[in-house]
Amino acid sequence: MQASSLNTEHGAHPEPATKMYVLKRAQRADGSRMGDIIPLSHIRAPVDLVPRYMRAADIRLTKETSLEYSSEFLLNNFFDKQLYYSLLET
Repeated sequence: MQASSLNTEHGAHPEPATKMYVLKRAQRADGSRMGDIIPLSHIRAPVDLVPRYMRAADIRLTKETSLEYSSEFLLNNFFDKQLYYSLLET
């Protein structure tokens, strides 16, 4: 996933309305997903992603399919405050 920002300053910034970072699914030019399997030894902390709804929620979304059908997510800042604030300091 890629950090997204509507702000013109250099670097990623939280979305002004929600104060949460926006993450977008990385895609190739042909629309296929980019990604790979990440070894467990490279994972540092769990995070909570919330699907970002634009106009209306997709009717296919359930708790099982939300990561599959969503292309934008919010990094839930209420899940782990210590991790969230460490991102603000960078």
